[in-house]
Amino acid sequence: MKKWLFLLFYGFLLSSFTLAQVDEEWEKNELIFLSSKEDMSAYNEMMSLISTSEEQKNKNRISSLREKIKDTTAIEIKIRFHWLEGHFLEHIEKRGLALEKNLRAYKLSKENNLLQERAFSAKNLATNYIRLGLEEQAIIYALDASQIFTKINDKQNKASLLYTIGDIYFQVENYRQAINYYDYGYDYAVKNSFLWEQRYTANNLGVAYRELGSLDSSLYHYRIAQQLATQMKDSIAIALVAGNIGEILYKKKDYEQAIYLLEQDIRLSTKHGNLGSAANAFVLLGRIYRERNDLLRASIYLDSAYKIATQKKMIRTMASVYEEQAKLLVEKDSFETALYLERKAKSIRDSLTHREVAINLAAIQNAFENGQAVAQVSILEKENENKQIIIFAITIGFIIAILLLTVLIYQNQQKRQLNKKLSEKNKETAEQNERLKDKKEKIAQLNKRLNKKVEQRTKELEESVENLAEVQNELDSFMYRASHDLRAPLVRLEGLNNLLKMSLSQLENSENLQLSYEVFTYLDLFESTLKQMDTMLRRLMQLHDLIEEELFFSEIDSVQLFIEEVKTAAYDYVPNGISIHTTIEIHASFITDVKWLRLIVINLLRNSLLYHTMNEQPKIDLFIKVENEKILIEVTDNGEGIATELMGAIFNMFVRSSERSIGNGLGLYLVKKAVNKLGGRVFCNSTPFEKTTFSVYIPNQKEASKGKMRENDTNEMFVFA
Repeated sequence: MKKWLFLLFYGFLLSSFTLAQVDEEWEKNELIFLSSKEDMSAYNEMMSLISTSEEQKNKNRISSLREKIKDTTAIEIKIRFHWLEGHFLEHIEKRGLALEKNLRAYKLSKENNLLQERAFSAKNLATNYIRLGLEEQAIIYALDASQIFTKINDKQNKASLLYTIGDIYFQVENYRQAINYYDYGYDYAVKNSFLWEQRYTANNLGVAYRELGSLDSSLYHYRIAQQLATQMKDSIAIALVAGNIGEILYKKKDYEQAIYLLEQDIRLSTKHGNLGSAANAFVLLGRIYRERNDLLRASIYLDSAYKIATQKKMIRTMASVYEEQAKLLVEKDSFETALYLERKAKSIRDSLTHREVAINLAAIQNAFENGQAVAQVSILEKENENKQIIIFAITIGFIIAILLLTVLIYQNQQKRQLNKKLSEKNKETAEQNERLKDKKEKIAQLNKRLNKKVEQRTKELEESVENLAEVQNELDSFMYRASHDLRAPLVRLEGLNNLLKMSLSQLENSENLQLSYEVFTYLDLFESTLKQMDTMLRRLMQLHDLIEEELFFSEIDSVQLFIEEVKTAAYDYVPNGISIHTTIEIHASFITDVKWLRLIVINLLRNSLLYHTMNEQPKIDLFIKVENEKILIEVTDNGEGIATELMGAIFNMFVRSSERSIGNGLGLYLVKKAVNKLGGRVFCNSTPFEKTTFSVYIPNQKEASKGKMRENDTNEMFVFA
């Protein structure tokens, strides 16, 4: 008993100490808030304290602060106080009153031409109207804030406004307009290196395209978001994007990859407490296994989703679970229970619909009441202003009369004093003119010296630029000569190797079989080394061409013939007899630089042929889809895959991703360089020892200028020896 009393007393002391600390923190920030118009840090701290404190304490704080700012003349402080009031009222869900406070702040900032305060007030109003369900008003203020942030060069807040506008259009199901603003926001975030905004807008573009049914475009943007989330090491975002990609792959009937990504979403979301995302992933896995007729697994996943949704009171997720369980029971012929669950799901969805209607009606009512309140406040303010003008005019008239009398009495004395001061000022002005002449001469001499130094530095810079250009030319020359001249001795050595084999062919009939075996073994090793060196030099030649050559576009008339050519070239390097299954979808003219397209496809096929599975039947799929805007190329195999820790480096120079590698680590590096040269992107998804997919997106150059077009040379092939 004594122990429990001691613990209660200790808890009371600890909570009292914590509250005292919070109050002390508020008072410290309040002093800064009232004394500085420029410092925003105190305002941000006070906003944070309001969000984490109880309602009554916040009411007392706001009331006390209202009394303290009554006599202040700083408009900026009054505006920020309205923001604090609005934040507090929004925190206790009095959204109509919060809207009225932010309207006051916006009016003050607009009347006093305070651009930054007006932008933040407009941003707050956009948020208020979104929460009230009034998207049209939200758009008006969001666009106003965006224009002002552009004018004052506040790039971070402009980026957030762009995706906020996209969110508003998404809520009203205007997905095309939402995509326009998400695209604008993504490009702006890339231009200014805002990684979080890039990841957010890329993911939202994927969601918007998904709602329009454009699955390929949705998958493309989800993969960009996945790459950015991995780069930022944001586990929650990685889980979210994995779940989104899993949903798209499910719709495209790629169940295996969808299951892998949804399970990844569950692991990461559960680890970081994002149970909502985990519950949705459980529901989708239950649906997949139901469609695959694995009813036991489907039931397990749906039970897991039900537990999370019940615990966290996730009403929409509960409705989805009931619907899927009903379909599952239909498969088991339990029609009565299935009908009961279907009715429960419908009841939940109907209640959600009624709730949304009630919220919208309340929002309209709040907006109407707030409009009346603002109008009444404006009338009172005008009346006060008129009274103040009358009082001010009477006071000024009285003061002017006194001043006129004073001027008439002392006019003569003032004139005499002014004459004396003018004569003294004339003398001082003459002396100052003399001093100015001396200073001008000194400045002229300094300018001459500076001009000489500038000319000298300019000459030195010009010489440095010439030296850099010379070094660049020497490097280009070295790279070219290294890749061309060094091949000549290799070719001669290869010829000598063949002659030596012919000369030693008599050893085959020799009685010394051991000597004959060793000689030809060493010759094979010598020939293999020559081939490796020759391949290395050929790749250096290709790298030199990638850097130096211009792009030349041509139309591929026969895609099937092109595919057969690249498959033949790939088999020349790895003649293992593995078949390559090819799927081609042509929806537009196929125009690109054929030389670099060959390099990309041959290298990807060569990798799949080289690292094929050793335990089962090798399987390689080549998929090509040509659309108006872009070209998709995917190479999928069931080989040994790529280790997770190497995924971020596989496109780097001289990186080998397998112990079986016999190359020089330049194949995927050349693929990446060629894709970049064509203005595209390349992605890799790999599950070790199960599946690896390389996806390449390049623009379809249907608008290529005539100066950049050439005839398709079907004989131009890369040789990989």
